[in-house]
Amino acid sequence: MAPPIIAKLATLYFKPSSILLKLAPYFLIVPIIVFHALSLTGCVSTAPAIPNIYLIKLLDNLHNLSSSDPLQVRIGYFGICGISPNGTVCQSSAGRSAESLAASLFPDLASNNNNNNNSNLTDATTHLLTTALDLQSGNFIAALAGSGFLFALGVACFLLHLRTSRDAAPRRAALLRRLARAGLLGAAALSFAGALASMQTAEALEYASVDLPAMVLGGSARARGAAPPVRIEAGTTLQVLQWLAFGLQVLFGMAVPLMGGSRRGAASAEGWKGGEV
Repeated sequence: MAPPIIAKLATLYFKPSSILLKLAPYFLIVPIIVFHALSLTGCVSTAPAIPNIYLIKLLDNLHNLSSSDPLQVRIGYFGICGISPNGTVCQSSAGRSAESLAASLFPDLASNNNNNNNSNLTDATTHLLTTALDLQSGNFIAALAGSGFLFALGVACFLLHLRTSRDAAPRRAALLRRLARAGLLGAAALSFAGALASMQTAEALEYASVDLPAMVLGGSARARGAAPPVRIEAGTTLQVLQWLAFGLQVLFGMAVPLMGGSRRGAASAEGWKGGEV
């Protein structure tokens, strides 16, 4: 019984006039927007799961607040997190200096900065945050923000195109079709470029912080049991979200010619497939 049912459902889905086929692509819009928003708001606040969405994290192996947990800083596109045994604090890094961030992200150090050990630890924290801010501003570009804007523009133009009669307003329909195509294609291209660039940059920084010093000194740092002074590790969750956003954008772009439920919408979809560019 199972195979005939599956075959029937598949036939229903892939049937050209299927309502499910016409409406299914619209459900891709919500996860695309959600994945964009999550990727861009990583490390901005301590809301659930947000501190785990980061590009890279820096671990200071020389200056620790405890023997087991190294001082840790995570960076996103617009936010930064400080993690210590006393907790996790995340804030926006826009327009902030390393000194002000050190006082906000590691308040336990700022309140106990009386002896030499705490003074040295505060200086190390400020240096770590300076490095993090330099990496955030100079090595990671938030191309996903531009992708999100172009995707919203493309979807808006496409929906307006479906509601525009090609007979009553042919020029307007053609203009909306061009804008929608440009927006959706540009959004997918920026999403791909941003995901690929951030992934390669994060992995290169991780390699440079661990394996490159060992190669210069000879041998393997991991094999000798030596830890680099500052270790950089690439984030995984953010990369997955970016690639999911790109994949769904591609699926949405491929499904656009099939969308449209009414007779006017079907005519507009036909114009999308075979009309002027």
